[in-house]
Amino acid sequence: MTYTQPRAQLHRSFLYLDHDAVSNALAMLKPDWADPRSAARRPAWPERAITRAGGARPGTSPERSDPLRFAAFDAWLRHLEDRHAFGSFDTWDESARDSLEVGHTLRFQAQTVLTPLVKVIGAMVSFAANAEDPDSLLSQGTASTARLGTQARKMESLLREADGTRRLSMYLEPLSGSSPKIVTRIHERYLVPGLNRLEGGYHVIVQVESLLRHGESENIVRLMGSEAATPIEIDAIAQLASKLAGSTRKLGVELTEGDITFTYPTVFVQPIAIYR
Repeated sequence: MTYTQPRAQLHRSFLYLDHDAVSNALAMLKPDWADPRSAARRPAWPERAITRAGGARPGTSPERSDPLRFAAFDAWLRHLEDRHAFGSFDTWDESARDSLEVGHTLRFQAQTVLTPLVKVIGAMVSFAANAEDPDSLLSQGTASTARLGTQARKMESLLREADGTRRLSMYLEPLSGSSPKIVTRIHERYLVPGLNRLEGGYHVIVQVESLLRHGESENIVRLMGSEAATPIEIDAIAQLASKLAGSTRKLGVELTEGDITFTYPTVFVQPIAIYR
């Protein structure tokens, strides 16, 4: 028995969609797209796509279930495809990396992998929550529970923006090679199904945000709210990995300084869409 492949991949199951970036770009690229008179020309598939991707019927969640956001993505994607506006590569290596420029929009297949720091913090927060639950098998004594909760809250604050929302750092590993590292930060407001499917094989569309040069470094977390990282903050973050190394190994996660402070030839990208 043989398998017949589909001639076209029309259905998309979204993990992540920065609908603000897509709709703003589309408004500039095709100003008449949002005109009610063009509504009849919009594709009908987003209503079905959102049900499968978001697990809800259209209209049940104004924040995540607006079909126009998915239709906007479809129109935006076609517009860029028609004009050959996506960068691509056969093999991901330093040669491909050095051909990139800030602002390039890339589309490729990748394994999405949460950074070790995000995994460690997630495990700590989950353990602390269970430790505070008297009905949990992980329930702890009063004194130890208080300490665990305090430590977990301090660690989780590393992932939060000034407005209180979380931004999770992730590696995008192309199928043709995982080096140099491609690092992105996904904002929880643009997650479609939630946090339970963050790792796996996906199509990704991103825009190159920065290409670290020799001698440059960038941290994925901030300790202070100032605009630019201060020397004190940089030093404190540099020591963070070594302080956490022992406890992270007990959780089965290998965390190194290179998973917090990135150097050349790391590529930072802005995520636009992650889907299958």
